[in-house]
Amino acid sequence: MINPWYKLLTTQPANTANKRRILEVHLDNPDGAIVEGLEALAQSLYSAGGVTVPGTVGIAGTVLSVSGRLGVPLDGSAGLYSQAQTLDLAAVATGQQITAYLEAAPQTQNTSITDPDTNQLLTHTTYLRLGKLAYASGVTYPAVPQNAVPVAKLTRTAGGLTLDVTETAAPTLRKVLEGSASLDFPSIAAGGIATLTIAIAGAQPGSEVLLGAPAGLEAGLLAFGLVTAAGTVTVRLYNPTVAAIDPAPATWKASVLVH
Repeated sequence: MINPWYKLLTTQPANTANKRRILEVHLDNPDGAIVEGLEALAQSLYSAGGVTVPGTVGIAGTVLSVSGRLGVPLDGSAGLYSQAQTLDLAAVATGQQITAYLEAAPQTQNTSITDPDTNQLLTHTTYLRLGKLAYASGVTYPAVPQNAVPVAKLTRTAGGLTLDVTETAAPTLRKVLEGSASLDFPSIAAGGIATLTIAIAGAQPGSEVLLGAPAGLEAGLLAFGLVTAAGTVTVRLYNPTVAAIDPAPATWKASVLVH
């Protein structure tokens, strides 16, 4: 099913010859929306990152290889994937400890084309994948950057590398708590606010709240939800209109995302 906010190119106005001209913006805008949507999805599912598919991690001499690895950065921002990649660590001094990771830095590929109108040879740069194999080294294992997925801990030796740890810790899923209550708000004066509460065990102040307002909520009222105390979600109804509104009793639902 196509999302209601996605507009098909075939629905765009045509000229008198019944043809449509497709511009770069027609492709760029949906691509950008897809990327933002994927980031929002990852952030809504995970409160902390980790490895979802370990793939394979290996060493040969001073070369680290990673293939088929999928994970979420430590900040829970977006999914990162690694196809077959290698990283030569010969430049790292013997005895140094190494932290390898997939960083959120899209890798590029240049494609040369000949423009059919001008016969010019042009080079187009496109992104192939979101996870780039990278590393940091030091006397002790450096920390993994927050925008990266852990891969491995290694040590540079005179003969090459030792693979000390292959990281496999999974991401932390957000915990969703749900609750509902029948709320009977009093009449709310123009410009006034009324509050009632929903008890949800485990809810903690600072957590995100999603409200499920009743279908018959009176026009003009604005609802806000927040955790005001442990186990308590407060529903605030604001009346921005110029007349009092008396909401009818109704069932309200709330979901709390626990970080």
